[in-house]
Amino acid sequence: MILGGGVGNIVQATPTIQAIASEKWIVDLKLECNSSKDIFEIFKLPCVRSIIKGDVTEQYDYQLNGPFTSGKIYKCKKAIRPNIHYAQHIPEARIYFSMAVQMGITAKLPDAKIVVPTSGYDPPKGSVAIYPGSKHNWAMKRWDKYDELAKQFKHVVLVGTKKDITSHGDPTWIKESWKWPKNVETYQGTLSEQAYTISKCDIFIGNDGGLGHIAAATGIPTFILFGPSSNIKNKPFTKHSYVVAIDLECRPCQFVKLNGKSIFDGGKSDCPNQMRCMKEMSVEYVLKKIKEITK
Repeated sequence: MILGGGVGNIVQATPTIQAIASEKWIVDLKLECNSSKDIFEIFKLPCVRSIIKGDVTEQYDYQLNGPFTSGKIYKCKKAIRPNIHYAQHIPEARIYFSMAVQMGITAKLPDAKIVVPTSGYDPPKGSVAIYPGSKHNWAMKRWDKYDELAKQFKHVVLVGTKKDITSHGDPTWIKESWKWPKNVETYQGTLSEQAYTISKCDIFIGNDGGLGHIAAATGIPTFILFGPSSNIKNKPFTKHSYVVAIDLECRPCQFVKLNGKSIFDGGKSDCPNQMRCMKEMSVEYVLKKIKEITK
């Protein structure tokens, strides 16, 4: 299987990888992405025979090319691409599974999964991981009240890249700088180290982004705050992942166009409804949703 895109997209493919392997197929994985160098470590699942880092030289019965890949065909009897297109009403994990269905796979999809690393930073017991970022040019995904929410917990570990933690993305709709309370610390290890650290926290709270999928795939309760992007399409594919969003007629606007132009897209911050989906999501509302699950 050949996969591309961001780390979150690849995590969304892991249920399909597991389903194929459960029906006695040998699965090799080639990643076409620009993510962290240690990305291979967390995707070397027990059901994956090997991760190919160079060209594909072996001949396969099937070559599955996921979205965001080059489309290059290697030696194979049959090449398959998804036959379901991206839409805000279809879980992304189902897009990948459409390739397995074309192979004749009938297994049910398990939860998304990564290999949780065995070393990294151990936060204090009872810590909450907060991810205030997203891809830098997808700043419309970001909520603006994490610093206020952080005051509600005993200890918080901010995870993500330096830009995730220190900025609001570019272009951004958020005007106020973060004012983090004293109970907050930051951790900017490698992707592998961050996965380990997140797995040691009680819960994870963050925006719709790759690290949210990593968090859910480690097995901890994961709360994703959704604004313009689709919670149906983008919710992590695990039983312990939870959506936090407010009910507005205008959301989600992912894949929606206004006057022929996408409302929500990379490099945009000009929401016609002034980002109500994020601005009107209060700290009290988010906290209530989390406590309903964790009590």
